Amino acid sequence: MPLDETLASMRGAAEYVPVGDFARIDLAREQRTGVPEFIYAPGKTPEQVVAIARRMAEAGGPNTSS
Repeated sequence: MPLDETLASMRGAAEYVPVGDFARIDLAREQRTGVPEFIYAPGKTPEQVVAIARRMAEAGGPNTSS
């Protein structure tokens, strides 16, 4: 496969990080789409939302400035 085709196919690939069995964080979303990852909370417990937010912060997710 030519390099330009390989790079184009890689740009669409998401890098998902699981959080328990209740969420997957898309670490490459902002790079791919220009829109950062967010937490969709309906149906999740407060503890699950906290776990997701912590994992996003560990990965250097949006709004995690020090």
